[in-house]
Amino acid sequence: FYNVPDLAPFALALTSAACRRVVVELTATHPATTMNPLWLHFHGLERPDGPTWEDARAVLGEAGLRVEHELWQRPQHHRRAERAEVVAFLRRRLCLPAERDPEIDELIGDNAVWSPREVATMWWEGAVSAG
Repeated sequence: FYNVPDLAPFALALTSAACRRVVVELTATHPATTMNPLWLHFHGLERPDGPTWEDARAVLGEAGLRVEHELWQRPQHHRRAERAEVVAFLRRRLCLPAERDPEIDELIGDNAVWSPREVATMWWEGAVSAG
């Protein structure tokens, strides 16, 4: 949902194709928001805190959809990426050269979370009648 250019028509198209229900699961905030402190540190850019699942729900409501939702916490991933992989991923996302890896490594600390754990599941009825 976060990368859809025009959410309302997209959601309405899903609705018109759904026999029973449309179910959407997305992180409560845009996944890139966890990198906001790094963007500020390296580039002096204050990045937005959104969009959020609530923004998406508001758009869906304005489109006439009656959206239900549930918020939940996804579990920690059992497989942890190697530290160097995480640093390299962040470096690429931040458009930095490899020479900045030690600085990135220091900034992310020991318990860094780079993907939101709070998730919103939203659903609404489809338009196609079953039968």
